[in-house]
Amino acid sequence: MSLSVIIFTYNPRKDYLLRVLDALRNQTLSLNEWELILVDNASDDVLSSTYDLGWHPHGRHVREDKLGLTLARLRGIREARGDLLVFVDDDNVLHPDYLENVLIIAHHFPFLGSFGGQVHAIYESAPHPDVEAFLYYLLDTRLTKARWGQDEDYHRFSPSGAGMAVRRKVAERYIEKLKSDPRRIGLGRRGAQLFAGEDKDLAFCSHDMRMGNGLFPELILDHLIPSSRLQPEFFVRVAKAGSFSNVILRYLNGVDYLEKPITLAQLAKRGLKRLVSSSLAKKIDSACALGRMDALDKIQEWERT
Repeated sequence: MSLSVIIFTYNPRKDYLLRVLDALRNQTLSLNEWELILVDNASDDVLSSTYDLGWHPHGRHVREDKLGLTLARLRGIREARGDLLVFVDDDNVLHPDYLENVLIIAHHFPFLGSFGGQVHAIYESAPHPDVEAFLYYLLDTRLTKARWGQDEDYHRFSPSGAGMAVRRKVAERYIEKLKSDPRRIGLGRRGAQLFAGEDKDLAFCSHDMRMGNGLFPELILDHLIPSSRLQPEFFVRVAKAGSFSNVILRYLNGVDYLEKPITLAQLAKRGLKRLVSSSLAKKIDSACALGRMDALDKIQEWERT
C-alpha cells in the first residue's frame, strides 16, 4: 500500500514547522515507502525557498494560491499519489512510529475509510488561569483503547484533521461532494479565520461509502500550542467560529442542526449557571450563540436562493 503525507501550512512559525519536518524525517517507516508533499497555502513568503525537502527522496513543495484550508486540502489530495493519505498541520509533531502504525491499522481494518489517534497539546507557556476550564477547545485527545464504527453525530469515531489518515477513494468522494456543493468550501480555516469542520465533512464521506471511522491510541502526535492561543480572546473567537461551523456542517450532511427546546427546569439551571459563571464563560456562551445565529442566517439565505 502506498502512503502520502501532506502538510498544510499558511505563514508558519519556522521553529514549529522545522520540528514537524524533523519528526517526519525520523519516522521508523523507511523514507522510500512514502511520499511527502508540503502544501504552501498562499503564505506571504514562498516556502520552497526556506524549507529544504531534499532529504526525502519523494518530497516536494506545492503552492496553492487560493487561501483556505479546504482548498489546500483539495490540492494536496490531487497532488498525492498514495492509496492512503495522512494529513498533517504545521504544528503537528508525529511520534516516530506514527506512519508505521498507520499502515498496520489500514491493513487490519480495511472497512475504515478514515482514522486518527491521540492529540497531545504541548503548551508554549502556561495557559492563562481564566482559560483552564476551556482547554478542550484545543482538541487535546487522550485514548486508552481503540474505538471505531459509524457515528452520524461526528464525535465518537470521527478523527480530527490533525494526523488524519484517509483512503484515497474516500478523499475522491470528498472531491466529488465539493464539486456538486461548493458551499462546503466555506468549512475550514482561511488565514486568520477560525472556521472548522472540513475534517469532519471529509470523514463523513466514509459513511457515503458504507465504511466507518476510527480512533487508535497507538497513533500519537504532539500539537504545539503557541502562547497567542492561550489567551481568553482566542477562546471567544474559536467558540464563535466553531459554533457556526458545527451548524453548517450538520446542515450540509443532513444531520439535525436545530437546538432542541429546553424545559423550564433546564432554563432555570442554565440561568443559575450564568449567575455563577466567570466573565469568560459568559463571553464564550454569547459567542456560541452568535455563531449559531450567523449559521442559521446563512442557511436561510441558501434556502431562499
